[in-house]
Amino acid sequence: MWELKGAELVYYFQSYNCATLTLELISLLDPDVLKEKQLFVSPVDVVKAAEKHGLIEQTQVLASPKWLLNSIEDELTTTEKSAIEPWVNNPSEKGLSLLSPLSQQYLSLAHPQKYDSVNGAKDFGIDLSDYKHPAKTPQDSAFGVGYTNSKHGDTIALSFLSSGHYLSGDNRQYLHESELVMGKLSGTINLDTNSAKLSEATIYSVKNLTPSSQFNPSWSTEFYLGYRPAYSHDLSLESLGEIAFGFGKSKKLHRDISGYLHLVGGVT
Repeated sequence: MWELKGAELVYYFQSYNCATLTLELISLLDPDVLKEKQLFVSPVDVVKAAEKHGLIEQTQVLASPKWLLNSIEDELTTTEKSAIEPWVNNPSEKGLSLLSPLSQQYLSLAHPQKYDSVNGAKDFGIDLSDYKHPAKTPQDSAFGVGYTNSKHGDTIALSFLSSGHYLSGDNRQYLHESELVMGKLSGTINLDTNSAKLSEATIYSVKNLTPSSQFNPSWSTEFYLGYRPAYSHDLSLESLGEIAFGFGKSKKLHRDISGYLHLVGGVT
């Protein structure tokens, strides 16, 4: 690393970025790591490559209180959540002892002042060895193909996502439901007229659906920058340049079911 301090590195979003350089650096430990170098290399790809080739001896998680709060809340049962509310309204040392250790740790993060006032325990430990891990996430580049038959003719739809993941994808290894799209292109080819059309060119798009709860209120947000289909004033669908921002609330209706409502505004 010291030898590189004076080097001028040219950054390219897709072909050569910080993750590409990191992958090349760790290849000094094992040259076979470079076999994992693909069209686009993201930070997650570097983690996956290092784990695949046995270069990780130990994993240490430095979690923020907010991250721990969300992760613990996911594990609390309905009974445990119901028992927390009476204690929050009337905190006592005796009442705290009746709660489960997981509930106590949750309260130490959600209501630290009330928790400290009754001399709550501090020596908690969490085993995250089987919890969410970046190396278990799906591949963050994707290519899609579709076919439609309509009054406009036979059409093939093509899409390419350079890096990210969709809200409709497998998000089990992320803390909560989310979407990240960086560098996405979508287009169609009309087989009857032999014409091609670009329908979407997303530069950056993110949607963060952090669930809000009684003891852990949170806002969920979204942002979009790019070119995508939108309805015009006469309700016809056409692709336009767009920048938009939205916010709202997300709610867990069940362990595996969430709902959200966003207010979105922007310009096209």
